[in-house]
Amino acid sequence: MPSDYPVEVTDSDMSPVMFNAVGGSTIFYGAEWPRLMPSDFRVRTADGVADDWPISYNDLAPYHDEVDKFIGVSGLEGDPAYPEGMEFPLPPAPIGPAGRKAAEGANKLGWHWWPGTNAIPTHKHKALEPCVRWGTCEFGCPQGAKASFDLAYWPHAMKAGARIQTGARVRQVLTNKQGLADGVLWIDQAGNEHVQKANSVVLCGNGIGTPRLLLLSANDQHPDGLANSSGLVGRNLMLHPNCSVVGFYEDDLKSHRGPAGQMIHSMQFYETDPPAASCAAARCTSSPPPARSTRSRRTGRCPTTRCGDLPSTTSHGGRRTASCGRRTSKTCPKSTTGSPSTPSDRLLGHPRPQGALPDQ
Repeated sequence: MPSDYPVEVTDSDMSPVMFNAVGGSTIFYGAEWPRLMPSDFRVRTADGVADDWPISYNDLAPYHDEVDKFIGVSGLEGDPAYPEGMEFPLPPAPIGPAGRKAAEGANKLGWHWWPGTNAIPTHKHKALEPCVRWGTCEFGCPQGAKASFDLAYWPHAMKAGARIQTGARVRQVLTNKQGLADGVLWIDQAGNEHVQKANSVVLCGNGIGTPRLLLLSANDQHPDGLANSSGLVGRNLMLHPNCSVVGFYEDDLKSHRGPAGQMIHSMQFYETDPPAASCAAARCTSSPPPARSTRSRRTGRCPTTRCGDLPSTTSHGGRRTASCGRRTSKTCPKSTTGSPSTPSDRLLGHPRPQGALPDQ
């Protein structure tokens, strides 16, 4: 749309989805809510590609926790693929028959799996309603249960006195004599310029919009753009390409039921496989259509695809799952009782036999 920022992608292998909306890109996401892994911050050291981050997983973890609590993320603690200490304010959504089917396949193969983590509350949380599993997460939740930021943050900001100015495109961050940000120059839909002074300026324009604005805000005090003494602003962009594998089952998997973020996920192929020196990693999820099903983390050598073993399925209602990458034993230890990481009895809040799967 004319109101969206133009992005030059002629020479790019990927075309990022860029658009302007109150709530940003969370308007058009399925609310799948994974965290980066510790290895994501040191891809140069681990894989010999890109660059290591100047911060670590542990540096970001407290801020992840703060956001999770504020917006009401649902999930199950204890995922052995992640570092200890990752807890969620709300219990996970039911994985449903489709999630069970994928989990059964993972158990047979001895692959890691875990109930999905979603920015979708399973109980009423602040301004958000509890999920009733409409399954339309990517296109808008009629229940008001998806934590898009127009619902998760803006009502609280407005109650505290904030005002939303729509149809405004910020052209420059302004600075004072000390070189500190003290406002913005923005343009309305008629092309008129406005100045908004501020005690604090917060940039939330994603990995493309934020550095773009920092570079556009160059001035005599900051000739290379704001916050760019390192010269790295606008460099080292990390994106996550997606691919899908669709299968059909005669079973009624009730695949129209949400959440559309993810029912379960598998990190079996996420970490680098040292013997094969493959640095192409994938995070696999079981999701109803049209949700994304596989998220590649970083790319190097082409991975070996093993999609035929895991039951990737679409029933009469439809559902997708996929798996690709190289097998690794770094994700979690093998178990002698079935899945290397079969979720605990707390999955649905009641005891169940070892290796059994939840019914919902």
